[in-house]
Amino acid sequence: KYKKVKLPDNPPFVSALCLTRNRVNFLEKAIKQFINHTYPSKSRELVLMYDEDDDNTIMFINQNKDIFDLNNINSFICKKDISIGEKRNLSTQNVKPYSDFSIIWDDDDIYHEERIELMTKAIISNPGKAIELRQVIINDEDRGALYLSPPQDDDGGIIYHYPGTTIINSNLLKNKYSTDRGKSFGEDTDARDKYIDYIITINIPNLYKYRF
Repeated sequence: KYKKVKLPDNPPFVSALCLTRNRVNFLEKAIKQFINHTYPSKSRELVLMYDEDDDNTIMFINQNKDIFDLNNINSFICKKDISIGEKRNLSTQNVKPYSDFSIIWDDDDIYHEERIELMTKAIISNPGKAIELRQVIINDEDRGALYLSPPQDDDGGIIYHYPGTTIINSNLLKNKYSTDRGKSFGEDTDARDKYIDYIITINIPNLYKYRF
């Protein structure tokens, strides 16, 4: 139904937040997906965070500065050896000051070209909310197979949720991630717990393919 929603003449500004480390092959694909999105280019940015000792990524960025400048891709250096949560918080701090919404753009996943557009239409149709996908596509590259993930279950069963798919008010997301340096995963679930009362889910699983 969100395909029928009309974006305003001056669409909300959306910041896509991307962390990367030493996997230029994935990063290049993530950037191409961002560039090829249907959402108006003047109303979006890619905020790219990389480590100060990540020589391969630094070389890639230096070689592609023109592409970055033309497509509103902004890169920022992180100190090495900080937690994923700390890096995510830095990305939330480095969005444009006029950013309306933020969306996670992990470098190793696959995004439908309408992901930003449809999720932005969903969030402007539900003011004051955060929009999360109820299901995603699991891309099992080892088996060469695609699976539909389990849905979120509100009836007392196992609760699956997909915080990496969320679009949310940029100010609401700022500095919500755990800074526990011993945490190598799960920082997005910690953040989700802090804005859980705002979440509503939509079921368009093909917008997000999770590499497994």
